[in-house]
Parts: sequence; C-alpha cells; structure tokens
Amino acid sequence: MMLWMRTLICCIAIGAAACSDSIAQNDVPLALETPWDTLRVRAELPTAILDSLWTDSLWIWSGACPRSFMLFRIESNAGWIKELTCSCEESESVESEAPSSASDPTALPAEAAARYGVEPVKTKTYHGQIQWDRNRLDSLPSLPVAGSCFPPLNDEQFDRILQAVDALPFELGKCNYMKEVGTNHCFSVDQVESLLGLIASEDRRLEVLKEFIPSTRGIQSLPVESLFHLRLFQNQALELIR
Repeated sequence: MMLWMRTLICCIAIGAAACSDSIAQNDVPLALETPWDTLRVRAELPTAILDSLWTDSLWIWSGACPRSFMLFRIESNAGWIKELTCSCEESESVESEAPSSASDPTALPAEAAARYGVEPVKTKTYHGQIQWDRNRLDSLPSLPVAGSCFPPLNDEQFDRILQAVDALPFELGKCNYMKEVGTNHCFSVDQVESLLGLIASEDRRLEVLKEFIPSTRGIQSLPVESLFHLRLFQNQALELIR
C-alpha cells in the first residue's frame, strides 16, 4: 500500500511539472510575438474588385478568376507596391449576353451594336487558389507608384474596345474614342500597342499616346521604334514615356 501511494505521488508531481513546463513554453512565443504590419490586398474578380487587409503571416485565397491568371496587388503603408500572380485553371464555358453601354463603359454604343449585330458569345471561366507566406514577399520586385495602375483591363473588356474602335468610320473619331477610354481604364503595354497600331497618322498616334501614359502598366517598355518611323515622333514619344 505504501509503495502504491509513493508511486501515485511521484506521478502527480511529474505530471504537474510537465504541465507547468508546457504552459511556460506556450506562453513565451505569444509574449514575444511581433504583430504583422497591415497590408492592403486588391484583386480583380469576374464581377467585382477584391479589397481586403492582410494582417497575419499567410495569405490564402480560392475562387473564380477573370482570366487564366489572377493578379494580386499588395500595398504597404511604407509606400511599396508588389504584385503576386496566381495561375488559374479553365472551367466550363458559359454563354453570356453582350453588355450594354449603360452597364459597361467599354461596351459598343447601342447604335453600333444594333448596326453591326453583336451576338451573345461563349466566355471561358477560370478558377484558382493560392497560399502565400508573408516572408516570401521579399522575393517579389517592388513596383513604382507611377505606371502601376490597377486593376488591369481584362481580355474581354479590351476586345469590346477594339470592336468599338472598328465600328467608327473615321480616324479622328477613333482617336477621340481612344483618348476617352485611355483616361478611364488600366491598360497593358501590348493593349496600347494594338490600339495605337490602328491609327495611320503618326502625329495623331502621338497625341493618343499622351492620354495612355498615366493609365498604362509598364509604359516604359512600349516599343516606340516600331510604332513611330519618323525620328521626330520617335524622340517625342521616348521623352513622354521616360
């Protein structure tokens, strides 16, 4: 009986010590943990803009993508901007109606849509997921505030802009329309190059380029030499995008 009681007391003592050690070990990291800086994360969803705060160590997201990739824009209070790209898988295509100009400013004007007969089209849908540790942010390059507009125009919206330009019969009208959309959207360099290529006159092409500069991502990489053949306009274009 005495041996049993000694064993029980010993077990209780060892258990209490182990529990005390466990509590102490769990308390130390919590007490020393440094709070994360709050980051703003934005992304373009198929029907809206994701705008959220990242306050912990891990960013986890899954959902519908507007295209074959998902672009996350990460902004800090310190002033730096980084972008993270997530690949998305294609899922089942769906048929959609051509949007009206009232619901989408990039849509064809009503009279042009009626005249040229824009038909409902099947659009591809995509789905993606990502898990990103905050400690890996240093591996992403920081972007300059100028020339890093957001969100970028998706392929479907840009196709509608091209349709609207094609529907206009005169070059002056095309230029005026490009200037208007150039101040209201965020374009890629490839998209701007495609639009400028539709203007035959280089002086008008230069005037349109001026409107696209604040709203074009990475405008500094625009292939000026292929867009402007006259040295005068080449030099002026290079001055604009510097």
